[in-house]
Amino acid sequence: MGRKNQIRKLQKQAKKDPQKVSKPFDLYFLLLSTILVIPLIFSKKTLDPDLGPRMLAVGIVILIISVFYITRPAKVKPDFGFVNLLIFPVFALYFLVSVFSITQSINLTEGLFDITKTFLALGLLIYATQLFIANKNYIVILAKMVIVSSVIATSIGIYQYFVNIPGNTGPDLLKILYNVKGLMAHKNQFVISMFLMLPFTIYGMLRFNKFWFALSSLQTLMIILNIVILQTRSVWVATVVFGAIYLVLWIIFKSKNKEVKSTISFKQSIIAGVIILVVISGSALIFKKTGTVDLLQHKVSSLFDSKSHDNQGRLKMWESTWHMSQDNFLFGVGAGNWKISVLPYYNANFGSNYQNWRRPHNDFLWVLSEKGIFGFILYLMIFVIIAYYGIKVILRESDKDKFILAALIISGIGGYFIVAMVTFPLERINHQIYLTIMMSVIISMYYKSLGKSAYGEKLYKGLLIGIIILSVGSIYYSSIMIKSEIYGQKLVAAKNAEKWKKVVLYADKAITPLTTIDSYSMPIHLHRGVANVKLNNRKEAFEDFKIALNNFPTQIAVLNNLAIVSAEMNNLDNSIMYFKKALEIYPNYKMSSFNLVKAYYKNKEYEEAYIALLNCSADLTQPDYFKIKIDLENKLNKKSR
Repeated sequence: MGRKNQIRKLQKQAKKDPQKVSKPFDLYFLLLSTILVIPLIFSKKTLDPDLGPRMLAVGIVILIISVFYITRPAKVKPDFGFVNLLIFPVFALYFLVSVFSITQSINLTEGLFDITKTFLALGLLIYATQLFIANKNYIVILAKMVIVSSVIATSIGIYQYFVNIPGNTGPDLLKILYNVKGLMAHKNQFVISMFLMLPFTIYGMLRFNKFWFALSSLQTLMIILNIVILQTRSVWVATVVFGAIYLVLWIIFKSKNKEVKSTISFKQSIIAGVIILVVISGSALIFKKTGTVDLLQHKVSSLFDSKSHDNQGRLKMWESTWHMSQDNFLFGVGAGNWKISVLPYYNANFGSNYQNWRRPHNDFLWVLSEKGIFGFILYLMIFVIIAYYGIKVILRESDKDKFILAALIISGIGGYFIVAMVTFPLERINHQIYLTIMMSVIISMYYKSLGKSAYGEKLYKGLLIGIIILSVGSIYYSSIMIKSEIYGQKLVAAKNAEKWKKVVLYADKAITPLTTIDSYSMPIHLHRGVANVKLNNRKEAFEDFKIALNNFPTQIAVLNNLAIVSAEMNNLDNSIMYFKKALEIYPNYKMSSFNLVKAYYKNKEYEEAYIALLNCSADLTQPDYFKIKIDLENKLNKKSR
């Protein structure tokens, strides 16, 4: 009877004060959209299948929540007192530094993607934190949604693995393994996305019962299986670090709270053990049947081998990025402009092998190089503050459930930190959603331990109006970006089919004031210029290449094409100038160096041609290399007589 009276009392209370007992529609909307829906957004019609579409989706989610909050009655408006916590001013300053950095840019519009993405992460951090503070049982909803999302992701991964791998052996096996990428643009990013689900599936395994315990356990092991068989080395290390951090935190917690019992029951341990045994046996069988044992051994052996091909590429790229950062230490080269500004720094590290890296594969160097030391410090502070909040929560807590949640999330962020040191999760929308959600969990737990603070009506409205304005801007930019990528994809198909008139048509539609460079780090006007060359429209091609050069002054392909078209238009002085500019940026580039020889030769500047020839690589395989060399030597010998 007492229980029934309590329920009636709560029901009456809910009628009197709907704010205290209400269905968290906003929480469900945020988590359904970000955890279940957005990871499923994928389009083969765009150059990058998920970047633009998912960013657009996040912008729409932020706008809907903002409008929902600003139109709510005064009595049920959410409390945003937590924005006084240090993490939010620091994140806001990082956003402002990102905006300021574009004043240093070669191509200002290339910074819009980074700025938009940074704003959306801040907006999501604010709303997720507010919802987690307001809803006591948010973690149950969040964890279950992540578990369901992991079922979809791991199922796609296993399916793609068995479709692509069996029957393939030898050197092609690693290349084919990259076809296993789920609904992501790249295999490694797919594996990272599954790793970021791990804290939540393990939480479900430790805290849920019956069906959800079984599903959580299965998905934890399916994620680990995918991590192992897809052989992304950064995630291997991140997973080990994740486990090590959690173990250390658990030891600290147990030493402070000796009366706390084991995390899981004997029955749960038996079930987990059976699943582990089955999955380990299954993974061993998979490796044997698909012939990936040798590849696995190679990946393991190359993990800490600084001389391996993959590691050498990264080390050289980091060195080039570091040298560029030193030259632009205070303010950086501008958001989104790393790929433009780094090319002149390749020479010392990459020799005659021209590189077209689109990211430095280290988020911290990326931020330092584009946003300078102030942006780097602020970005690093975000992680330091979250770690501080997490440690504070863990040291204060005696509740086992809260400890488990905080420890798993901190361990997950620690693993993310490792991944960010060797790849580029900062770019991917999916990874930023998970990172932001994990940060929001820690912030909400820390804030609850402090108590609430007042938040003025004017500041409340100002915050929401600001977010609404910026989210509308993000939706507009994302829409433009998607449209450009759709026509960019059509352009690539037309180019491969040598349909040059269509290339020009699609380039015209892909080019906008906000989109001048495609996802492959190539100016869109470059493609238009190449098409016009094929159509014998030399003057128009020359103008296309000049615009491309303005958008991307360090792109060797643009300078080469400008030089070649200038020569074909009998403007040899211009041709020589553009070849020399290309060689100033990348002195060892074989194609430019030999083309400069031919331009000098055609312009009858034989001494300059011979000097340029001597600077060419001796192993040059151009068919007329020795012919020109002999002819130049004859002409110079006659002149000396």
